[in-house]
Amino acid sequence: PRGSDGRRRPPGRIPLRGRAVVALLAAMGGTPGAPQTLVGSQALSRLSFTVHGRVQRVHFRDYTTAQAQLLGLVGWCKNTPEGTVTGVVEGEAAAVARMEDWLRTTGSPRSRIDRLEVLAHHPVPALSFAAFSVDRSYGHAPRGRKGR
Repeated sequence: PRGSDGRRRPPGRIPLRGRAVVALLAAMGGTPGAPQTLVGSQALSRLSFTVHGRVQRVHFRDYTTAQAQLLGLVGWCKNTPEGTVTGVVEGEAAAVARMEDWLRTTGSPRSRIDRLEVLAHHPVPALSFAAFSVDRSYGHAPRGRKGR
């Protein structure tokens, strides 16, 4: 079978996008959507990261989106030509710390996380994004580079 983009998909494989991410989020006990601003004087922080390991072709970005939405975070993530996933999350400092731990230890069920590289982690005065999104400008690393 072929997906909406015309690419071949193995039988039974359904990409986690749109409604599937919302359903996954609901199954995890959360609600979709992220706040655009935080109330009160809660400290905001930003985490820029790169995750190394088997993180492409295992729905890592979609699970990262669901986890970020569950924690009320905003930002983005994307695949890189090196076979990693890189991104930025912003939000309440405690939620960003929980996301950092999730990126370091959990990921998607089929992923293997070898290392979380924290590129920056610092306070911010306001959020830079309205929601969490996946940048799909780069597809996947060639199969030979996966998991390096």
